[in-house]
Amino acid sequence: MFCTTQHNSTQTWKVPPNDDNTFVSENIEKMMKTDTSNFSNVMLTGTILLANVDVNGLLDYGLKAFLGGAIWLGYKITADYLDRKRKAKNQ
Repeated sequence: MFCTTQHNSTQTWKVPPNDDNTFVSENIEKMMKTDTSNFSNVMLTGTILLANVDVNGLLDYGLKAFLGGAIWLGYKITADYLDRKRKAKNQ
């Protein structure tokens, strides 16, 4: 004999009873649960945050930062070289 259980408002499932006269609807509900793993939450959040990223603006900023760093490094190396040269001359 099958017993009818209401799972959703639109679906009706016929579930056979177990040996000890209890229904297995709990097992069906466990199998039909949505996967809410941490990875899917992180992917959804990342997709939402990156949806409005201006890639051209980021590339422009990265290029300017790289060139600015290269210019600073050139000044620093030149200053260190001149400082060592000046100290060697005074000795």
